[in-house]
Amino acid sequence: MTAGMIPSFGLPITAAIIATIIIEFIVYVIAMRQNIWKVLWYCFLINLFTVSLANLFYGILYTETNVFLFLIIEGFVFLVEFVLIMFLFRNKWWKALAISFVANLASMILGVFLLLLGIRLVY
Repeated sequence: MTAGMIPSFGLPITAAIIATIIIEFIVYVIAMRQNIWKVLWYCFLINLFTVSLANLFYGILYTETNVFLFLIIEGFVFLVEFVLIMFLFRNKWWKALAISFVANLASMILGVFLLLLGIRLVY
């Protein structure tokens, strides 16, 4: 595995962070209707932390195409983002949980799409 790469996706960490921030920012703006600059800043901070954390865990625990590991790490990211959304945006727990779920689902779907697109472009 190359430093700065997300295992099995082959995307540079910066591309993953940018794509995740864009998708999750859209979800946050639609769901929270707060000051757009505050949403952007918190979205950036949350994802900088969680994408880096996930990349760290992938680097430590990585095995080729381990779907179970992927689900555990993404579940952990989901829970961390839920707590951060709840406290930073001062949302009720159920709203923060729903926002975290939708935002992470959307970014995961994008990631899987990019993975499949990348496989088709390579082969």
